Amino acid sequence: MKLTLKHVRPIMSLDACHLKSQWKGILYVASVKTARNEIYPVAFGITRENENEDGWKWFLDSLYSAIEVLVMTHPRERVDYKYFSFVSDRQKGLIGALSQVFPYNHNWFCAVHIARNLEKVGGKKVSKFVPLLSKSFSHRLSDALMESVEKGSRKAREYLD
Repeated sequence: MKLTLKHVRPIMSLDACHLKSQWKGILYVASVKTARNEIYPVAFGITRENENEDGWKWFLDSLYSAIEVLVMTHPRERVDYKYFSFVSDRQKGLIGALSQVFPYNHNWFCAVHIARNLEKVGGKKVSKFVPLLSKSFSHRLSDALMESVEKGSRKAREYLD
């Protein structure tokens, strides 16, 4: 598996879900996509507590110690951060744990998850702006889109900020 990770897209997806069977707990999962766009599971872990920073730190520490390629230097000398980056759903416990365990890896947030969360806060009218915001490279366009979000819901704007 460690050799395989040198040949996948250098973006690792991190997510967790609640186990609601008789066993209960939280299932933590790390996966990547192959060149053929297939999901390749890398690791999973289960804890008894709720999803929180301690649980994420335990899972990420385990990843760090098991998979050296995650902290491999970027092949381009000008790039300051490590080669692998992480994408997540912006869960607060995960953000803190990532900054502790992988401080030199870039991390960013999944637009689909953010749109779903935003829909709960401000409805479908504001969540439709997330794909446009995620693809925008223009400050002027981003500012206009954020103003549209704020017109729909101030709470949604605060969530995105």
